[in-house]
Amino acid sequence: MELNKTYKFPPIFISFLYAKLTLLLLLISTPFLFLGLNGWFVIVICLFIFLGLPFALYFALDYNNTSFSVEENKITLNWGIISKKSKTIVFDSIQNVTIISGLLARIFGIFVLRIWTASPGQIHKDSPDGVLYLAALDAGWLKNFMTANRLKQ
Repeated sequence: MELNKTYKFPPIFISFLYAKLTLLLLLISTPFLFLGLNGWFVIVICLFIFLGLPFALYFALDYNNTSFSVEENKITLNWGIISKKSKTIVFDSIQNVTIISGLLARIFGIFVLRIWTASPGQIHKDSPDGVLYLAALDAGWLKNFMTANRLKQ
């Protein structure tokens, strides 16, 4: 990764989201299969049309409108489909950076980098100030870069 350059999540991320959605919709429709309903396939198709397509469209739009840039002492996150939002996190305010990856995410090579700061809002809602979906090498590099530059200041 280079400094002062705008990045997007890896292209495989959209495939990961579609796979996650497909598995969820199949899981939702599974009880209908075991209940012996003859229309199980119709239920699956309806779920994909009425739930899957809107979520797939949302995922594609969200992916195209999400980016981040890394500078020497801060990271800026940009997101939003209708209302655009931006958050800048200065490295010296970072308390913790974690990298996690579930089973499906590891299959696709996606790692979740969570940035925790000293923000009081995180105590009440228990969510990080920044969340990035990256490839393994990029996630490791960015975590090391942020923590190393935090210690320099």
